[in-house]
Amino acid sequence: MADPYDASETEERPRSTYVGKKDWKILAIFLIPVSIVIWMLYSKQLKQAQEAICDQNLAQIQKAMGVYMETNNGRFPPAFVETSDHQPMMIQSGRVEAPHTWISQIYGGFEKRASFVCPSALAEEYASNLHPEETHTTINSTYGMYLPRSGWPESLLQNPEQAILIAETSNHGSNSSFNPKPYPVAPDGSVIGWDDGNVEMTPNSRFATRLAFQETTNGKFQPMGPARHETRIHVLFASGRRGRIQSEDARIEKLGEQSTGYWADR
Repeated sequence: MADPYDASETEERPRSTYVGKKDWKILAIFLIPVSIVIWMLYSKQLKQAQEAICDQNLAQIQKAMGVYMETNNGRFPPAFVETSDHQPMMIQSGRVEAPHTWISQIYGGFEKRASFVCPSALAEEYASNLHPEETHTTINSTYGMYLPRSGWPESLLQNPEQAILIAETSNHGSNSSFNPKPYPVAPDGSVIGWDDGNVEMTPNSRFATRLAFQETTNGKFQPMGPARHETRIHVLFASGRRGRIQSEDARIEKLGEQSTGYWADR
């Protein structure tokens, strides 16, 4: 006669280690939102880090500008060595050709670990500048000087606290930036001009050009419009103060026939 069945005496079968479709779905439901959150946090931190580096670049530019001005009677450097028709002169240095700009002028006092390039900028936005110490190479930049400050004494500016000296720029209208009057041959991202020319401001000048504001090719500067740093770009004022401006700040303010505010010509 057979013994009664005892469930405790049965051999336990090893549980399968195979992950089924249902398990993968559960895993994906968990991992996808977690990955999205991690990526969003990383992207935010990266943008913040890039902004901080860009701000520090301007701090180093301000220091180097001060060194230059100490030995040049308190004057800002010339925007560039120019031709007879007020274009940047292309100068040959070894195997490279580039304009000799304000960046070339202040390079000697610039912290070598710093950079003239914002880490948020695209490579297509870079402008090249003649290297004052090394042949066969140039200095890339994503910052431009406002033309009325070229060679001008800071002491003669009416309001240096509000007068923009340097701002983030894009070269030759890259990344859908506003540049209706590009220099035909030379890189132009190192200087900031006007929508109606690059020699001097006129009564018809309405906007500053080459600023790193996106979607402004058509000359429409929308409030809170896209910029290199979300809706803002970094600027350096003539007093040495650093700040940020938005797309709509590209408009030139006028008081009668006189320009005022950020883009005052004097």
